[in-house]
Amino acid sequence: ATTEIYTLSLHDALPISTSALQTALEALSTVTTSTVSGSAGGPYTITVDSSVTASTMTADGTLLTGGSSTAVLSGFNYSHAFTLAAADSEGWLTAYGYLGETSGFDRIATDVRFSQLQLVADNTGIVATVTGLGLSESDAAGSETLTSEVDSVLSQAKGSFTMTSSDITAATYGTPRGNTFTIDNPLDDAEQQLHSFSRATLSPTGKTITGSQTGLAFSENIYSELVWGSAAGTTPVINIPEAELAWVWQSQDYVTGTTPYSLTTDIAVAQVELQPFDITAGGKILYDINYTMTDALSAAPITITLVNSTASYAGS
Repeated sequence: ATTEIYTLSLHDALPISTSALQTALEALSTVTTSTVSGSAGGPYTITVDSSVTASTMTADGTLLTGGSSTAVLSGFNYSHAFTLAAADSEGWLTAYGYLGETSGFDRIATDVRFSQLQLVADNTGIVATVTGLGLSESDAAGSETLTSEVDSVLSQAKGSFTMTSSDITAATYGTPRGNTFTIDNPLDDAEQQLHSFSRATLSPTGKTITGSQTGLAFSENIYSELVWGSAAGTTPVINIPEAELAWVWQSQDYVTGTTPYSLTTDIAVAQVELQPFDITAGGKILYDINYTMTDALSAAPITITLVNSTASYAGS
């Protein structure tokens, strides 16, 4: 799903409340839903559904009053929300690889599916690793159409982390010093006929989403909540605590205005388990947890939202 975010500035104009501007937008035949934030008089940040594109939204200040009144529409931020797809509806990708300068080494892998995506964040940065397989590989034709994107780096020092749970106290849980997030999508890579080098297909065999959060500040209360079931517990319990885990990575620069590039991950229900804890050289006691997503709700078990300057992606 894709939504679009715009920044509208009304300079020296009669103040308009965000609710009035939202009502006016949704009165248009081309806008189904919208949200408007900002202060009366602007600038406003407007989010509308994907039926409205950059080419169909303009700002006209001819009817504004009050000195040198102008209306400026600037910046187009796009929000892309991704959830898990059913195995039988997973699509295929084409992977293009290029090494060197103008006459480098380039290859095309077609009918590709990813078997794993992993994001590792610590105090040195955020690293993404993707593993996949393709049914065929060939030399690139040179006429492929590529979509250029802004190369903005997400920072481990920007964004936020939240943990919501009826089993664990958020303040006791704390904020991790490291986060490893892994989507495993195992593929049936043994489907290959005799007398052929090619696999017949790459059927997904199931998905698991796991990870670990490291370097959390240890306390007796967190031990009791994770192992004994509550801060007042006195003996281990069988039940594994559950929590909603959500974090946002943001860039240091902005798509436009005050909106940074960002990647938000929201796991609706995850089981969290305490791992061995240790004393650091500085005398701090830190602990780690492992988490596993569970499909316990009727809603999407995980939603990943990307905000950038790219209008759309094929297949989204």
